[in-house]
Amino acid sequence: MSDWRSEVEAGLITALPMLIGFIPLGLILGAQASHAGISPLTTVMMTGLNFAGGSEFAVVALWDAFPPFLVIAITTALINSRHIIMGATLAPYLKGQSHLRVAFIYFLMCDETWALNLQEISRRQAEGKPPFRPLFYFSVALALYMTWQLSSFTGALLTHLLGDLSVWGFNLACPATFIALSIAMFPKQRTLYRVLPVVTAALVAALVSVTLSEAAAVGLGSLSGLLVAFFTYGKFSAEEKKTAA
Repeated sequence: MSDWRSEVEAGLITALPMLIGFIPLGLILGAQASHAGISPLTTVMMTGLNFAGGSEFAVVALWDAFPPFLVIAITTALINSRHIIMGATLAPYLKGQSHLRVAFIYFLMCDETWALNLQEISRRQAEGKPPFRPLFYFSVALALYMTWQLSSFTGALLTHLLGDLSVWGFNLACPATFIALSIAMFPKQRTLYRVLPVVTAALVAALVSVTLSEAAAVGLGSLSGLLVAFFTYGKFSAEEKKTAA
């Protein structure tokens, strides 16, 4: 098997568990969007241009808000603010890629694509191989992207036949996916300065979601974890050197 085929196959196999979770979640999004008065065409444009499920569900919930544009814009910006951190984490591995390719990489980047590729990068670094594989990345990203578009569009078209899918518990697919990704990416060497940013982000997000809003919880949780990592980086580096010695 040629190298490009093996990379594409590896990407599709890696993405398969996420694809299974995307389908019911996309159907629910499309059905809820239709119930909110959003046309199937608008739903496709929303999911196609803003590939971020959390903010899309927020848009549907806020569709009747007043003034809708301002509320939706602020909420979407808060929820999607985590992509700034995710993009910065991926950036060092994209050196040598063309500007057009980098733009396409970031356009297709969602939480699952980012997490699966960071795991692959970590594995390849441990094996002493070039960390970033463009074909692997695009195989994962395009498989997830197309599945999300098709499932949400199907949900919007068949909303009257599908009914309320949330009563079957399919809406738990999203938090279950994030929990699985978080566990998979949790530091294996659980020293204080590795764990502290993660724990801080989780606690701040939980507190903000209870006291303010879920949208703010995403942005403020990510920001708090980033700040803790920034201010403890010196101690983290010293701890790493001590462990290596």
